[in-house]
Amino acid sequence: MAKTVKLKDIAERAGVSIAAVSLALSGKGKISADVCDRIVSIAEELDYKKSGFHPELRRVNFRYV
Repeated sequence: MAKTVKLKDIAERAGVSIAAVSLALSGKGKISADVCDRIVSIAEELDYKKSGFHPELRRVNFRYV
């Protein structure tokens, strides 16, 4: 089974923070075009796939009594 590529793996190769990788891949935040391009190319090189589980977490409504 192939190793799952994580944001941390991309961040280490690009020399940036995990937050910068997250912002670059989501298209949000203020990241320079050079850094964004480098992050995206590394993600493609490593065959990064977004987790399908994470968006589900945003839809869950936790209500505590």
